[in-house]
Amino acid sequence: MNFRFSIKALALLVFITVFNPALASDEVRDKLSAWMKRNGIPGAAVEVYADGKRTSYYLGYADKDNKTPVKENTIFEIASITKVFTTVLLADQLIKGLMKLDDPVTQYISDLPASSKNKLDQITLENLATHTSGLPFNVPRPVNSKQKLFSFFTRWKNLNPPGTKWLYSNVNMGLLGFSLEKATHKSIYELYDERILRPLGMHSSGAMIPKSLEQYYAQGYKMDGSPAPRRNMKEWMSPPNSDWIFPATGSLKSSPHDMFIFLKATLRAPGTPQYIADAMKVAQTTYVQTPRFNQGLAWMIHPDPDKNKSKLIGMKPKAGPYPASAYDTAVFNGNALMEKTGASGGFRAYIGVIPNQNTGVVLMVNRYITSAELIKMGRELALNQK
Repeated sequence: MNFRFSIKALALLVFITVFNPALASDEVRDKLSAWMKRNGIPGAAVEVYADGKRTSYYLGYADKDNKTPVKENTIFEIASITKVFTTVLLADQLIKGLMKLDDPVTQYISDLPASSKNKLDQITLENLATHTSGLPFNVPRPVNSKQKLFSFFTRWKNLNPPGTKWLYSNVNMGLLGFSLEKATHKSIYELYDERILRPLGMHSSGAMIPKSLEQYYAQGYKMDGSPAPRRNMKEWMSPPNSDWIFPATGSLKSSPHDMFIFLKATLRAPGTPQYIADAMKVAQTTYVQTPRFNQGLAWMIHPDPDKNKSKLIGMKPKAGPYPASAYDTAVFNGNALMEKTGASGGFRAYIGVIPNQNTGVVLMVNRYITSAELIKMGRELALNQK
């Protein structure tokens, strides 16, 4: 891969732009560098796809102590953006007719201790994928195995009938991942690799970073600026606590190079395997409506981004719950802004796409920052590519 280096920018910002550098506006570059300084972000990568063209911005350090610059092969934790990979796997199964959205989760995880109190037998795969199950955001930290999880559910009470409230939940995607494993008789790691990563050529992505690529794994930093522990495979295989029990929620890592490939796939760009393109459209379809946004399978959907640009950029994220209602007929709106964020101890990531405009953005940073700061910058980038 050939890179163009700007000596002045490298000295000031360790900033690298590749592929069509003339398309990289000074305004975007200045906005990113000022935003990084304001939030104490050591390094950032931005990939833009617009009208079939790629523009990349690589700023700052992957490791600030060693002064390692961010490059296209730098590996970031994408955390909850993993969820849109998980729902592509679900959509693939739906298209094949091997799973259905109205299947109860207990059909796949028969050990779940369903009761009138926890309503687990009323929760469908659609409820899990659209965050309308009533399940909590997470389970207590000591819950680090399926056995302890099932024990937790014997005591837990679902206060919201499934399908009536939207509440973001890692437990949702965790149980969806377990369901996919039961249905396919494969681990979630095998499914990511066999159905998405290898077919797309995302060779620097996965739950485990092999030794040959460890040198590219960025150091993440907590909100206080101290180094954060990396989330590699061993923790997902032998969870020390509940943060690691659900790999389908946030186990993946990826490089800017690979996330640009995935970005194109989310837009069903030429070269995307047809089954992935079809599954992506199913995942990006609206199934649930709330007062603030619509919900696809993991994707948050905003129907009129051009009309509501200022409102979206200024909107403060709130965790919910919100009243939710299912669409009688699921609708794909290619004019909508579809987005997902990710957060781990030392990383934040954002992906936003508008399919009918053939535009999309990926933003990755190696410091934990607030959702408000991440989403504001992500939306500014995603909504200003026309």
